[in-house]
Amino acid sequence: MPPEDFSISLLIPVHNEEDNISNALRVVREEMPRITSNWEVVIVESGSTDNSLKIIREEAAKYHNIRYLHQPRREGMGSALRAGYGLCRGDWVCHLEADMPFDISCIAGASEYFYDYDFIRGYRTSKRDSILPWVYSKENMSETLLRAMFHHGYRFYIWGLFGKFVRDINFSFKIIRKEKLDQLNLKTNGWFIDTELYLELLKAGARIKVLPITYNMRENGVSTVTYVSPFPIIKDAFHYRRTRWK
Repeated sequence: MPPEDFSISLLIPVHNEEDNISNALRVVREEMPRITSNWEVVIVESGSTDNSLKIIREEAAKYHNIRYLHQPRREGMGSALRAGYGLCRGDWVCHLEADMPFDISCIAGASEYFYDYDFIRGYRTSKRDSILPWVYSKENMSETLLRAMFHHGYRFYIWGLFGKFVRDINFSFKIIRKEKLDQLNLKTNGWFIDTELYLELLKAGARIKVLPITYNMRENGVSTVTYVSPFPIIKDAFHYRRTRWK
């Protein structure tokens, strides 16, 4: 059974998401009261060049439980999340992205484990039967296979560096006990933040639950992940292994 009325902060990093952010906030406003009465949205907007910041300001002005931080320039996913963690006031912090890669109802399912775990993370599953566990790309097979190689290659790279075989570590579905999160010393500015978070929670003795989560494909806008994105992650992972992993 989940806690009767837990408090949770939904943390949304945003960069050029004008096509998605209004819908994401609408869905959150509609669905979260069915899960808990004590919720908030914390948005970290980083150097958007579209109308994202304007939309976020308008939403925050209308709803008391939507707050935001504006970073004048894009500093990376890790920078946005670390800044957002400090603003979150809930007992739990849930990562969410503007393109809504999972249904809000998944939070209700995860709350069943709040008594026994400190970190509930998900791995992507598909709504349809496929030779792949989830669809990497809506475009062409060559791009899909390339993304699959990056995904699984990074998985084996982390296993080689740290001896931890972690499934789908960069998927956004992560719910962390705020008390445990406040104990961590996170430093990453880039995409390695997902792996750093996991490894630092391990070092802190966090109790971890892993769940399958149905993945929703992006419908609008363009992902900020590109073919060169894996290379800084690889560099940051190696630096972390050399300087901070014991």
